[in-house]
Amino acid sequence: MEIAGEDPRVRLLSNPGRTQAAGLNLGIREARGEIIVRADAHATYGPSYVTICVDHLMHNRAENVGGPQRVVGNTHFTCALAVALTTLLGAGNAAYRQSSEPCYTDTVWLGS
Repeated sequence: MEIAGEDPRVRLLSNPGRTQAAGLNLGIREARGEIIVRADAHATYGPSYVTICVDHLMHNRAENVGGPQRVVGNTHFTCALAVALTTLLGAGNAAYRQSSEPCYTDTVWLGS
């Protein structure tokens, strides 16, 4: 809330639907820019993440782009979960969890 009070580009929206999907839809409806980049608070992004996403959107004729999801744990349980999510059983065929090269796929993690 402090950031919204200090930076006029940031708006705090009420989410009466109280679900993540409702909040995302509300944010998209209220967005004023040409490109929307989804970012979650429990993730870490490289310094060029947004620049790379926008570059792919502008030059590769993609409708939605994102980066790879690399799970990192910090407790015994979350470390075990991170290992599980790197296996075929834990990740399925999700390219955003398995691929190390740019590719077309059916979904992306935190799409732009």
